[in-house]
Amino acid sequence: RHLYLAVMALAAGLGWPAAGHADKSSNTLVVAFNNEVYTLDPATGFAGSDYPVLYSIYDRLVNFGYGQPGVAVYNYWDKSTFPAQVSGDTSSIIISKPGHAMMVICDWGDGGDMQIKLDTKVLSLNGALKASDAETGEALNVSGNTISVLLKKHDFKVIQIDAG
Repeated sequence: RHLYLAVMALAAGLGWPAAGHADKSSNTLVVAFNNEVYTLDPATGFAGSDYPVLYSIYDRLVNFGYGQPGVAVYNYWDKSTFPAQVSGDTSSIIISKPGHAMMVICDWGDGGDMQIKLDTKVLSLNGALKASDAETGEALNVSGNTISVLLKKHDFKVIQIDAG
């Protein structure tokens, strides 16, 4: 589960230098960690031992609407527009459409209980929030507009957020 670099690079549209090297001439991303090298070429897909995990995350984001009109994308490094306050040493991306959001959150520190306070107005999340681990379906604790999620050291989670 130490794919957080590749997951964030993938979610960030292949343009995150800290995650690896993006070869602009071929649109190929190369990511190295845990003594393994992973590549993503839009024409051929992923190569690396854990590519099914990366495809699963990518498919989940695309099926949600990532890259489609009407689906907003917020990157953690753009502090002026990022619609969440997240505790801990993390990086994240949020994609949203009215009534729903999906967040990929990655731990860069020692893990722990992360608190995610969402700007529900910006995210068009009206009503009570429900959040779950998108991979397991496990419900996450929500109090008002704050989600609690436990992350292991250098792990990541994909969080499904629904309002209603």
